[in-house]
Amino acid sequence: MAHPTPRGRPAKAVITCGHDTSPHKGRGLCRLCYIRRRRDGTLHEYPLLPPPLILCGHPERKHRGHGLCQECYQREYTRLQREQIARRKRAWRAQRQREYHQRNKHLSKYKRLRHAQRCKARYNLSGERYEEAYKAQKGLCAICRRPGRSAPGSIAKQNVRPLDVDHDHACCPRGKKGCGRCFRGLLCGKCNRALGGFEDNIDFLRGAVAYLERWATRRQ
Repeated sequence: MAHPTPRGRPAKAVITCGHDTSPHKGRGLCRLCYIRRRRDGTLHEYPLLPPPLILCGHPERKHRGHGLCQECYQREYTRLQREQIARRKRAWRAQRQREYHQRNKHLSKYKRLRHAQRCKARYNLSGERYEEAYKAQKGLCAICRRPGRSAPGSIAKQNVRPLDVDHDHACCPRGKKGCGRCFRGLLCGKCNRALGGFEDNIDFLRGAVAYLERWATRRQ
């Protein structure tokens, strides 16, 4: 169980009876010496230890532990508990994902079918046509020429994002199913989002190129 980490723990109680290996009971005495002095009636000869320091900024409140008052101690305890639970959940999810991928290596056929169904439903694009475009581009983005995940089947072993389908939004606006005739090529996620940000406007793209070239010459 997690306990609050002190921001400035008070000094440990000093055992003055000489039994340093025994746990402290009170008034600088170990448990056995404390009981003996109380039976003998000499316990009052040993002064009380100073009260613990409250380092959380609330000296008027009762000390709870580790230099914290009750409210600050509970708040710190709850925070540490949440962090510990979150760490356990992240580790559990990662372990489950590893076990799932290890268990389902044989599902490449299902992945091929699912990818083909997604292309057909969104862009009216068959899996064979996607495969042909992927092979024609040699598995690279049509703009930046960086590799993406391969076509269904041949690339299912790689844990990379597949190339996105790019189509002409003037023909089929966003949110509507593509007709399949306006399919332009395969792009990586970054380039596909960049084209969407520039709204497929050639003038905007030329302005961006001129802007970067202007600043590149200034750096030189």
